Amino acid sequence: MDPKAHPAWEVYDSLRTARFGSAYYIAMLSPVQQKNQWTEILLAIAVPGSAVTALPMWTTNYGSLAWAILVSVCAFVCVAKPFLGWADAIQRYEATVTRYRMVESELAEIRSLIAQQRTYDSELRARFAVAQRGLLRAQELEPREVQNPKIQDRIFELVNREFPKDSFFVPSQ
Repeated sequence: MDPKAHPAWEVYDSLRTARFGSAYYIAMLSPVQQKNQWTEILLAIAVPGSAVTALPMWTTNYGSLAWAILVSVCAFVCVAKPFLGWADAIQRYEATVTRYRMVESELAEIRSLIAQQRTYDSELRARFAVAQRGLLRAQELEPREVQNPKIQDRIFELVNREFPKDSFFVPSQ
């Protein structure tokens, strides 16, 4: 049998797909988390009970002007924040990453067992079938939005460096 046509390649391709999915959505999640975190910090600074409000610099002419601007900005941010949808996006991305990570873990274990046992037997094929359904489910539940080609290209290169084709064991049978 041609090693490139061996059914174990389905496992390896699925592993790389799952890795791509988890890495991509982590990359998409990170900037949303950062924006949300900075917004939360900004709002925490401006609340009346904040220790920052007691700083003496706010009592100067420039300080009181700066404080008025900061409080005004925070008022707009406070109203706009729910409409930005960051909390929902974070939740969707985290759920997607979790699904991909679970499938990735199972596929990595199958990969390891193929290499250890030097075969791709019916038990491993059955486990792969279950993992494959999990991968398809993760893909179905991905957030539906415009994809980012720059991030996709970067993650694709990362996955190919992490899992080069010659890093997989292909059984002889």
